[in-house]
Amino acid sequence: MKLIIQDQRTVKRNYWLIKLRWITIGGLAIAIVLSYILKFDVLFFGLLLVLGSLVVHNLIFLLLLKRGISSQKNNLIPYIHKIIFYQIVIDLFLLTILIHFLGGFVTPLLLFYTFHIVLASILLSRKISYLIAFIEVILLVTLAILEYYNIIPYHTIGLFDYSTLNIKFFLSILLIFTITSFALVYLVSDIALKLKKHEKLLYNTNKKLERANSELERKDCIKDEYVLRVTHDIKGHLAAIQTNLSVLHKNIAGPLDEKQKKFVSIAYNRTFKLTNFVTDLLRVTNMRLNNKTEKENFIFNDIIDNVIETIGQNANDKNIEIILSLNNNVKGYGNKFSITEGISNLILNSIKYTPKDGIITVYAKNMQQYAEITIEDNGIGIPENEINNIFDDFYRGSNAKSKKIEGTGLGLSLVWQIIEQNNGKIWVESKENKGSKFIFSIPSSE
Repeated sequence: MKLIIQDQRTVKRNYWLIKLRWITIGGLAIAIVLSYILKFDVLFFGLLLVLGSLVVHNLIFLLLLKRGISSQKNNLIPYIHKIIFYQIVIDLFLLTILIHFLGGFVTPLLLFYTFHIVLASILLSRKISYLIAFIEVILLVTLAILEYYNIIPYHTIGLFDYSTLNIKFFLSILLIFTITSFALVYLVSDIALKLKKHEKLLYNTNKKLERANSELERKDCIKDEYVLRVTHDIKGHLAAIQTNLSVLHKNIAGPLDEKQKKFVSIAYNRTFKLTNFVTDLLRVTNMRLNNKTEKENFIFNDIIDNVIETIGQNANDKNIEIILSLNNNVKGYGNKFSITEGISNLILNSIKYTPKDGIITVYAKNMQQYAEITIEDNGIGIPENEINNIFDDFYRGSNAKSKKIEGTGLGLSLVWQIIEQNNGKIWVESKENKGSKFIFSIPSSE
């Protein structure tokens, strides 16, 4: 049976009370053993009786608690509060018997009564706590009368002698104990009440935040789905436009004069860039909407070789040398297709921002449980205050804009999505005008 939050807290508090009682039972058992070893003058039969009663008492209420949880379908709190009240009252009764066997009315063990007042004030209402304090006073008065008038035998354990005490002393202890008990109820219950109000406020605030977060996630999902549909439609129209422009650009439909050729070339190149932008946007949106990816074991060396073979011409056009520094059989585990795309994007990114005659170095090495891949270049770098933003959607470095280097601002965002979906990490080290180093790690096995 699933409990509501308030019921869960109340049940946990009852289990806490039962746990405290087990600790008390253990402490009393140790005290009895030590008293026997040290030959203290105590009535062992009475102490063992109290110890056994505590064990039975705890087991019974543990059973009642479990039965209540399984059978109470609605609002468990009143039932739990009721059995907490009965537990504390029985505890007080057994404590009174224990005090009788360990020195009686004037023993310092009277302080243990205050523990139950504190527990009651924390776990129950102020009204019930005052009732428990009143029951404590009644039990203590009853014990004092029975012992003072020798109605029950008094066990001194060698600490006090009633023959030297008078009625004024007894009344003073009772008055001080009564005032202290009721004052303690007021103070502790007041603190507990404030804490409960604060806890309730935090709970309500947390629920509001959860609802707000859920609503934001829902709206974000709707936004992504909208972007996906729109960009998909735009891509289709762009493909048609690009196809027609390609016919003109390649003179398939007939020769063009220089002026016509210039404008067709500008339109074709712009359409090509816009198509790449829409393609990147589709990929990012798809990855956000579809978190599940098929994963397999692969070798990074093969992926990097294939990427270099595919995009190598881009580096050759700028006379950029690509150096490979790969360990043998660098193993990875993830979605091979998306990781290939991520590595391709990173190397193309380095080619784009590295001047002619530059150098790009690709490293791959096996770590303990991860493979680490590094793409290092000696390009324009990234301004230090912008490094934390480079994986954001549509973000482009200010130095890239100032140098009028074309880009969509989605390539690194796409790489970040890929690495995250494959349970990896990616980071960057860069100095402006010195170059950049993109490093990512991917699990090497399942």
